[in-house]
Amino acid sequence: MRVATRTLYQSGIDQINTNLNRLTKTSEMVATGKKINRVSDDPTGYTRLLSADTSISAMNQIKKNIVTGASFLSNTETVLATVQETIVSARDTAIQMVNGTMTEVDRETVAEQINDIILNLKTVSGTKINGSYLFSGKATDTAPFQFDNDTWPTSV
Repeated sequence: MRVATRTLYQSGIDQINTNLNRLTKTSEMVATGKKINRVSDDPTGYTRLLSADTSISAMNQIKKNIVTGASFLSNTETVLATVQETIVSARDTAIQMVNGTMTEVDRETVAEQINDIILNLKTVSGTKINGSYLFSGKATDTAPFQFDNDTWPTSV
């Protein structure tokens, strides 16, 4: 059986092109450091890769949420401890005022102390974490307490 020269030539060209395509794919894998560079390289592997990428993104979001939550709880604990200390101080001052031996000057001094305590509580309650007020409930962009007068408040 006789094989035509054209057939031999075409077969050689096809082999060279196949080897060149394999070399190109291998070079791309080496250059990018990735086995799968497009869907056509491995459709099943690409699907698994997308699934793994989605899982990694979800894990990173969970990690971010944990860090934010821990910061939120830590700051809340600190602020509440400060509020408790302030309220205990105000209560102690009020108990001292029950004494009938206090003069008018003493009462005015204590009134100023109580006013300072109230202003301090407003400042502490206005603590922000990541741009959100800590004690505003769902309306985190609104200050939790507002006074009728910022110097000498009579109502909140």
